[in-house]
Amino acid sequence: MVRMTSTKVFISSLMDEMAEERNAAEKAIRSLQMRTTRFEIFPARPESAAEVSLEEVKDSEIFVQILGRGISRIVVREYESAMSCDCQILLFVKDVERTVQAEKHLEKLRKKHTYKKFSTPKELEDHIRYSIQSLLTKALRRGKKDRPSKIAEEILFDRKVTLGLFASSTKWVGWFKVLKGDRIKGLMRSSGSFSAYLLTEEDYADFEAGDEFHFWGREKTKACAIDVKAEDYDTWYLVLKDETYFGTEIYVKLSRIKSS
Repeated sequence: MVRMTSTKVFISSLMDEMAEERNAAEKAIRSLQMRTTRFEIFPARPESAAEVSLEEVKDSEIFVQILGRGISRIVVREYESAMSCDCQILLFVKDVERTVQAEKHLEKLRKKHTYKKFSTPKELEDHIRYSIQSLLTKALRRGKKDRPSKIAEEILFDRKVTLGLFASSTKWVGWFKVLKGDRIKGLMRSSGSFSAYLLTEEDYADFEAGDEFHFWGREKTKACAIDVKAEDYDTWYLVLKDETYFGTEIYVKLSRIKSS
C-alpha cells in the first residue's frame, strides 16, 4: 500500500480583499498535489481564530503570504509566526497602491525576502506554482548536505524522459526497491501534458493487464510533486505517459529517503 503524505502550505492574506487571489493560490498549490490550509477551511475549534491560525502556520512546511492594498494584525502575526518556525516563506505582492500600514509591512519584508509582483489572480497562480516548483527542486538538489547524518538519501532518478513523436514510445517505466518506512520524494515537470503513476508490484501487474488498479497518480498535468511513504517491502514502478500526442520531455527527480 502507498500512503500519501503531502506537503502542507499555509495561505496568508486579507480574506475579503484577496478572495480571488486566495482561490488562485489554492489552485496552484493543489496542482502540485500539496495540501493547503487557510482560514476558510478551519473546523470549529475551542481556541480563538487567531490562536488557530498561528498554530496552523507552525504546522506548515511552506508559508505563502499575499499582500494587496491593506493589512491586518493577524496577517502580520502569521508572518511573524512563520519567521519563528522552520517554514519556507514565499511572498507575493499585488501591484496596487497600499495603505500606510501595508507599506510598512512590505518595507520590512523587503529587507529579508525576495518577493514576486503580480497583477491578476492568474498571474499569481502561475508565480506560486513556479516558485514552489523551484523551492522543491532546490531542496532535492541539496540532498544529503542539508539532512541529518542519520538519514540516508538515495537518488533514484535525475533525468529527462522523452516521450512520443521522435521517441520510440509514449510510455516510460522505471522501477526501484523500497523497504518499510522508506519515503519517496520528488518532482516532475514538463512543458507538455503528461500523466504519472506510482505503482506497487501488484498494481503494476494490473496496470499492464488493463485491469482496475489502485495507485498514486496525477493525470494530464505539467508538474507534480511526490511525497509518499512505503508501508512494506516491495518493488515500486514509476510510469510516465505522454498526453500531448505530439511528444514531450519530462524532467524527473526522485529520491528514496531510507528508514532509520
